[in-house]
Amino acid sequence: MSESFFRLSPYVIQHETSLVNLFTGNMAPIQPEDFLLIQALGPVWTLAELRQQGQKCNAPWAGSHCFRKWIKSLLAQRLILNANKDVWRMYGPRFVDIESTTSCNARCVFCPVSSHPLPPAEMNIEQFQAILQKLKPLHLEWVSLNHYNEPLLDRAFLSKVQLLKQAGLKLWLFTNGILLQEKIIQALASLGNTYAVSINLPSPDPIEYEQLMGIAMHPKLLQHVQAAAAAGIRVYVCVNGPKEQSHRNKKLLDQLFQNGSHCGVYAHFSHNRAGWVQNSSVFQPLHWDGPLFGCQRMFEHLHINHQGQVFLCCQDYDQKYILGDLMQQSVHEILAGDIATHLRQQIFGNIVADPNFICRFCVELCRG
Repeated sequence: MSESFFRLSPYVIQHETSLVNLFTGNMAPIQPEDFLLIQALGPVWTLAELRQQGQKCNAPWAGSHCFRKWIKSLLAQRLILNANKDVWRMYGPRFVDIESTTSCNARCVFCPVSSHPLPPAEMNIEQFQAILQKLKPLHLEWVSLNHYNEPLLDRAFLSKVQLLKQAGLKLWLFTNGILLQEKIIQALASLGNTYAVSINLPSPDPIEYEQLMGIAMHPKLLQHVQAAAAAGIRVYVCVNGPKEQSHRNKKLLDQLFQNGSHCGVYAHFSHNRAGWVQNSSVFQPLHWDGPLFGCQRMFEHLHINHQGQVFLCCQDYDQKYILGDLMQQSVHEILAGDIATHLRQQIFGNIVADPNFICRFCVELCRG
């Protein structure tokens, strides 16, 4: 074992002051100083070299018994990997986003739909069933039916939720709540496979709501939110908009829903979606010229359009980066394929990313 060569997983990224293991989504069980010590060994190393370096630094894990136990833990967590493996063909999505329809009944100023609405289209049931079959090898926490669309506009919405249940999958519904009427709420509660419902509600004030959403506020929208929570569904209210405005409105909505509604309210950091939204309602990150250090979203999510094609991520609004076609290929063939591998190498810094690569315009990118 000590003669084998190892390397750090490139899929451990820094989130604020912590290290996140993208294979699990959890904080990596390793101290930052130990992580830096391993980084200092270079691209590949032997376990003997690692232990020797740990002894020089008086690391508590460098003793023989502790070292073996520590290494087993790092290997089990995939924090260190065998250097002989092609790590760039590794993947581990835990969430799937399926574009069940391309239509939306709002024109939110913080969304690309406000200026570039997509042509109307809908994924048919046969396609949806075929995709669920292809997803079987994955260990998924939930599936959404979103890509800048309103899932409740899908005429086969409840049929697709039923198929998710039959496949042993949970739904996370992202909606503006306008069509979240009693019959939908009761159907979701009866099916019992709704992981959560997130409702885009940027303001409780009808005038401000219309300014942000581009449509009039439904007179029963707040009742829809409360009814979903009362039905035992986990509900989150997402308060989009400019930073100060969203934090102010979060406080108002907290007060509104605090009396027995069981709604979680959070302010969302609205940004320009890798350049698609160009107005003052969102944060506009600068183009990044330096090295790329990974992206949690790209690794954890599998994005599928209404035709069954897999594309890069949710910021890829016009689906410029197509990785493959689930109607013709398996998940493994796509995610371990040459296109996905080349993109992964750029995003996680193994090769220099193209100057106009989408991630250089995105706030989700881990920057050096």
